[in-house]
Parts: sequence; C-alpha cells; structure tokens
Amino acid sequence: MEPKQESEHRKVFRILNEDVEKFLQTKPHPTNSSMQIILDPTNLSESDRRTLVRSIYAFIEGMSYLTRTDILNDFQDKLSNFESMAIREVNYQVDGNGIVHESKAKIRTIALIKLTFNIATKNLGLGNQIECKGKGFESLSRCIKIRDRLMHPKSSKDLEVSDREIKDAISAFTWFRDCLYKILLGTNKRLKAEIQARKEEQEKLEKENLIKQKEALASQLQERLNKLVSIKT
Repeated sequence: MEPKQESEHRKVFRILNEDVEKFLQTKPHPTNSSMQIILDPTNLSESDRRTLVRSIYAFIEGMSYLTRTDILNDFQDKLSNFESMAIREVNYQVDGNGIVHESKAKIRTIALIKLTFNIATKNLGLGNQIECKGKGFESLSRCIKIRDRLMHPKSSKDLEVSDREIKDAISAFTWFRDCLYKILLGTNKRLKAEIQARKEEQEKLEKENLIKQKEALASQLQERLNKLVSIKT
C-alpha cells in the first residue's frame, strides 16, 4: 500500500513549525509525557533571535492565510458578504467609466487574525476556547511590531532582539499554535458529526426503501392471491 500523501496544508504547517522548533530547546513535561517545556531562549545568539522571530512570523502569517482559505471552503454559505470580502482581503471600487474593479484590501495582520479566529470559533461552536486577549495575544501584537522593525531597519539598534522580545515571540508562537490546534479539533469534531449524520440519513433511506420494497412485494403477492381466488370461484 502506498503511503498516504501529505496534504499541502499539513506540509506547510510542518515546514513552518520545524523552522521555529529547531531554535527552541525543550525538555519533557514532568506530568504530561505528550508535552514539552520550552527552556529559556535568552541564550540564543543575536542572529538566531532574528531568524527565530522571522520564522515565527512566517508561521503565523502562513497558517493564518491557510485557515482563512479553509473558512472560505467550509463556511462560504454562512459568511456575510462583508465577512467574505474581508477574509479574501478584497475591496471593490468603481472607476471613472463606471466599471467595478476588485482591489487588494489593506487590513492589519492582527485584525485579520482576530477575524479568522472569530469566524472559526462561531462556526465550529468553540465558545470561549479562543479569545483574542490575555498574555499570549498581547505577545502576538508585540511580536508583529518586532518583526516589522527587523524587516525594515533604520539603524543597527533596530536589528537587536532583547531577552523580553524573544520571550514575547515564543509566547506569541505557542498561543497562536494552540489556537490552531483548537480549530483543528473543532473541525475534526464537525466532520465526524457530518459523517455520522450522513450515515444515519443513508440508513434511514435504506430502511425506507426496504419498507417500500416489502410493501410492493406484499402488494404483488396479494394481487396474485386475489387472481387465484377469482379463478377458483
């Protein structure tokens, strides 16, 4: 049997996640063998800190985009026109000739992440499992500013990543990845419910068809019986 082909979504997640994790030193969790504890990252070199921040931002931006793509595929009929436009990052403008053109919408990264998680949470029934507030989310907001500074430096000072900033970046990464896992679990639960509903509907249809077949057969037998009775009489 050929090995199951890795989906593009999973492949992107794996590559981006590996880019981040190769810089993170971890140790086993003392009470949960499936978890790892991230050790103090302040021993990283300046170069590694910059690379780690960029890798974390690539993970966040890439997976945010793919999650929005999933939302469009799974919940298109449940989105308002405005939500659909925002998810696709588009605007519509009318030129001087009265022709409508689609244009790229300028939406802040943090606003897009909020929108993505809000829509996913609402449609997957996650309740308050994902909230864009608290320590992790605040770290995410600061991490984006750090990345912007590294990508557009005005001085050598802009290329420095402090101990607090590298900890912020890792906190943002773990918070965002945890949110993705919750969405994944919610999606799997939804798919299982849909499969079960379809199975039950199929069983219901098969049962109804069986009843109809039995009724038709009984009707045919009754007709034959009536013919036999009429012949004898």
